Amino acid sequence: MFTGILYGISALVRPISQFYIFCVFAFTLLYYLKTWKKGVRFSFILLFGYFVAIAPWCARNYNEYGHFALSNIKGYNLLFWNASYYEAKRQHKTIEEINQSFVVELEKMGWKKDANPFVKEKYDGELANKIIKANFADYLKTHLIGTVKIHLSLGTQSLTEVLHIPSKKFSEEEKIHEWNFHFNEKILCTKKPLLKFY
Repeated sequence: MFTGILYGISALVRPISQFYIFCVFAFTLLYYLKTWKKGVRFSFILLFGYFVAIAPWCARNYNEYGHFALSNIKGYNLLFWNASYYEAKRQHKTIEEINQSFVVELEKMGWKKDANPFVKEKYDGELANKIIKANFADYLKTHLIGTVKIHLSLGTQSLTEVLHIPSKKFSEEEKIHEWNFHFNEKILCTKKPLLKFY
């Protein structure tokens, strides 16, 4: 139950993790495959703990907005992150330009800035699905490449762009010079260059 509560708290802090509980549920069932009754019992205890943690926030959303749901992030995330990055790459525009065009399109669909956030999420999801379905094969390829890149790098370039932090792009010559400097002075602790790369 404690694990379920921790996953619930995780989902409250970072709503994208709300989908992980289903993986943990399935893993628990598979782990106890030989003693399946025990697996079913543990899986439902896990779900109960998760529900105990998220239920107050879901009730709050129901009282405020009429939707018993944890978050309204799904459609927003799909449109203003996934679809916008894809469209920016495809159309060779900035993400800000793409997002502005999305807002114009959303307003044509009936989306209002001050509307119920769960209603806005529905519009966001509809537009995102329309864009993604129109170019699904290319979107899927781009998304998978991006997923691999994000897991193989620190992601500092995209963070600097999102946070509007100026970043310097080094030329090949500058990269070699910097590497020589760090290798010779920091690694070998010497002032005289032992290695020179040209």
